[in-house]
Amino acid sequence: MRERAWPVLAGVAEWIKSRVTHTSRGYEILESMGIAERKTSVANPIFTNLSARKVLAAATRMAGALGLKCDPVWADIAIALVVPEADGVLISHDGFRPDEEKGETPDPLTAFFPLEAPFPEPLEQATLRACLERADAYVGAPMLSALLGAWAARTGDREAARHWLEEGYAKFCVGRFSQTLEYRKDKFPEQTPAAPFFANLGGFLMSLIFGFPRIAPSDASPDSWPCGEVVLPAGWDAIEIDQLWIGDTAWRLRATHGQVAQLDRA
Repeated sequence: MRERAWPVLAGVAEWIKSRVTHTSRGYEILESMGIAERKTSVANPIFTNLSARKVLAAATRMAGALGLKCDPVWADIAIALVVPEADGVLISHDGFRPDEEKGETPDPLTAFFPLEAPFPEPLEQATLRACLERADAYVGAPMLSALLGAWAARTGDREAARHWLEEGYAKFCVGRFSQTLEYRKDKFPEQTPAAPFFANLGGFLMSLIFGFPRIAPSDASPDSWPCGEVVLPAGWDAIEIDQLWIGDTAWRLRATHGQVAQLDRA
């Protein structure tokens, strides 16, 4: 931790500090491209800001664990970094309009998975519904499409979870060997087919290991990582992994629908 992790984490924390602007709202990250390609930069892209919060909090905790001094501004920024919100939902960036770009990236959903940022349940559910209502214009694009099923499961709707898993991942898989494409051919026929696309494969595996089972990795013991009741797609009973390696120790995961997942040493 001291020799390898700390220099990296502290360096990223210092870089984040160099990018923020202190304003009457708190701290802001201005002129950023955010999670995906944009034609113009935006202020306070939500995935960037929430990721920065997570890194700064982790760096502050690690400094304490190692008995090191760190810049107290890190903790201040982690608390006061602006998170864009409008009309009771999280939004992609300051000034976001749902009609500003066809098929906009549903990055507010990353607040709940994989970032597991703590927000009130009404805000989470309203954001989930708002983004999923617009998801048909996005699904078929690479990367975040594969997570749509896990996000739909957070609403408690098993049929929606099944639907969005099918739309967001299964329909990317084609041919004799079920190659996972970068873009869905029916949604983006102008794109040259490219496979296997590892970001989509990775998103699918993330959903199975972390998203549906509600597993939130932290520096605490892994048996404390399950963080909520499991909701699985319609027709699924459980997700089981016999060996899940965490560090040099094998663990066993069983995520049964309607229960809190169990993560035990194998």
